Amino acid sequence: MNEIDSETPITWVDAVRSTNSLMLEDPKVSRFSTFSVVATMNQTAGRGRHGRNWIAPAGGSLAMSIMLRPKVSPDKMSLLPLIAGTVVRRVLQEEFGGAEELQDFILKWPNDVQAVSAEGEIKKICGILCELKLEAEVVVCGIGINTAMYESDLPVPTATSLTLLGLDESKERVQRIVEKIQAGMMVAVSNLEDGVLQASDLVQEISTIGKEVSAELPSGEFVRGKAAGLSDIGELIINTSNGPRAISAAEVTHLR
Repeated sequence: MNEIDSETPITWVDAVRSTNSLMLEDPKVSRFSTFSVVATMNQTAGRGRHGRNWIAPAGGSLAMSIMLRPKVSPDKMSLLPLIAGTVVRRVLQEEFGGAEELQDFILKWPNDVQAVSAEGEIKKICGILCELKLEAEVVVCGIGINTAMYESDLPVPTATSLTLLGLDESKERVQRIVEKIQAGMMVAVSNLEDGVLQASDLVQEISTIGKEVSAELPSGEFVRGKAAGLSDIGELIINTSNGPRAISAAEVTHLR
């Protein structure tokens, strides 16, 4: 593995168990400067939300982590996954939005970036996991984008990749995507710290808002209704038959 240089904003490593773990488990976490990035095309033991494994063949997926030290109240930190999802969606749209093979990139609450193919098929292309190291007052934001994966490589049939969409996944393109995501996060987190960015500013970014949904909570309870908006800390507000519910963590299915 290449040596990590805290003075280098983006460090590429040949292979790593997990880019998030590399940053979080380092006893000298301070050596990673704020907004520094560790990236690889070969993550061997990545993690997703709810403890899931994030597995991809070598060279098939971009994994990157960004070191954040947000100067915000703890409740506002829950907006970071949504902010990261918004940044990734915008970068991918900017890079590939004019391609004939693609209609759009959208953000499903809380942080799944999905690609809408020219045929209208919606599939996940990016997952995000933000992890807090409380004693060091840092948040590491992990981002995984399926790049050169084929159908046999996909973890679930509802996923896709740049290759399957017929989009450019060259080394140069991927490096540019990493640079743009880093720059976008620097602006967005700074705006959050300054109070310029609020949860209400993210509502229009999220495809879930306005849809009938079914949300499975960690407890196993299902909440059904219309996704009406976001709370100040990024919870999904669902209008149910018994009134509005604020959901902070759930597996959400769009019903229509």
